[in-house]
Amino acid sequence: MLPLEQLFAQQAQVASIRPIVLMYQAESQQKELLHALFASKAPRSYVRQILRVLLTAIESADIADPVEELITTYAGLMVPSDSEGEKTSIRSDESTPVYYRFGQHLLTVNENRHTLVQFGGTGYRTWEAALALGDYFISTTAVDLKNQRVLELGAGTGFAGMVTASLGSHTVLTDGDPAVVERLNKTISFNNLTADVQELYWGPDAAVDHFANSLVIAADVLYDVDIFPAFICILRRLLSVNCEAIIATTVRNEDTFGEFLAQAAAQEIVVQPLATYDPSDEPSEFFWFAPGPRIEILRLGL
Repeated sequence: MLPLEQLFAQQAQVASIRPIVLMYQAESQQKELLHALFASKAPRSYVRQILRVLLTAIESADIADPVEELITTYAGLMVPSDSEGEKTSIRSDESTPVYYRFGQHLLTVNENRHTLVQFGGTGYRTWEAALALGDYFISTTAVDLKNQRVLELGAGTGFAGMVTASLGSHTVLTDGDPAVVERLNKTISFNNLTADVQELYWGPDAAVDHFANSLVIAADVLYDVDIFPAFICILRRLLSVNCEAIIATTVRNEDTFGEFLAQAAAQEIVVQPLATYDPSDEPSEFFWFAPGPRIEILRLGL
């Protein structure tokens, strides 16, 4: 299990980690949980949800009394504050900074956790496939990223590309949404990473020759069959200029996944499975995965 501070810093879904929170009902453990919450720098709204779960359980179970610090902290969080959102230099709209730690690295990513409702897009939060791809690169010895040229397609929040940059690659993060690209630039700057950000559409006219000899990465870009032709088009063009690709996809629908494999095979793209992540098993020592379908890590080449 990840340390409490990392769970809270990543703003793990409260409903999913409720059993973990309930393990901290004893008076000494309550203080430990409070310390982890403060150290995580999680937003007030998230801290309030965690403490509500714990206080409700304590009052119902009659195992221990809530410590005074827990009560006063929760009471203070119930009072509206002008700083409710903990603004940072990369904050915008209704977003909040989310923190991901691995080794000596700490990545701060500005996210909108209710992105599909608020913005109608997918590029404003880090999805589980990106976490799995980042975990794979951190954990594997099969891919040496030191001084490697890396191109991320459909970067979104840029999490996977930031991991590769942190591990020593020369990374270019790309997305077709100008607003996402603007936010990516702010995120890269905020994290003091050496990486480039570019706007890139997956059309037949997109310039790709200057990405030759790169490792192409992408996470969770296979959720809609309508985008398969464009993605496979630019992917095959990149593979033809001596690139190889490693992508991560959440298999929400077996038919959709099968259709991608069929279309890739029709374009003579060879797909090799590298790893499977089951979020229900919490496979990572670095990141928390929301429960959900399996995630496949694939290598693609010609």
